[in-house]
Amino acid sequence: MHDVPSGSSPDPSAPDRGRSVLAVALIVVGVLALAGTLGWLPEVGGFAGTVLFVAIGAGLLWFARRYANDWLMFAAFPAFGLAFASAVPGDVGGAGFLAGTGAGFLALVVAEPRRWWAVIPTGVLFTLAIMAWAGDTMGDPLGGTVFFLGLAATFAVVWKGTARPQPWAVFPAAGCLALALVIGLARADWIVPVALIAIGAALLLRDRMRGERA
Repeated sequence: MHDVPSGSSPDPSAPDRGRSVLAVALIVVGVLALAGTLGWLPEVGGFAGTVLFVAIGAGLLWFARRYANDWLMFAAFPAFGLAFASAVPGDVGGAGFLAGTGAGFLALVVAEPRRWWAVIPTGVLFTLAIMAWAGDTMGDPLGGTVFFLGLAATFAVVWKGTARPQPWAVFPAAGCLALALVIGLARADWIVPVALIAIGAALLLRDRMRGERA
């Protein structure tokens, strides 16, 4: 991420400085977030909080590039999520923070595809973000169904969709899918239409694939 000028050797202390910056940044973000949550620092909310956390996130991205540190890049995303939560309070703000943190894990995967494990918190946080965004409309049993469907999709990606496929992930993927179906059956009025749509889409996809092969 950071280019070393020609004729000069890499600074061996750069990784240590990068880790130090990351540690301090995480502590600062955590303390500010906790203080705002407990009401000790009311000015963290609203416009001031938004500007503060955007500045922290931008600074982390700068240091990430300066020290070629993916973890500093990761830490910037929760800061941006907190900036969004400060600007938009309530369920939507909470969803933004969860999605921002999930985006941080996704950035780790994009930067280094071998980090297959980061797909798991990415999927979990994005699923929770959807549920937080939906708020009270995501009640039982729909909330449980969506949650386990999100987990099933997450482990399905770990199973087949990463640079290092993990065969074991098929078992939690199947288990979460089964739980989603069991919970969803408690509200079967929408199961049948969704199943029909899924079957129809699968048939269309199969026919299209056959046509391309022909």
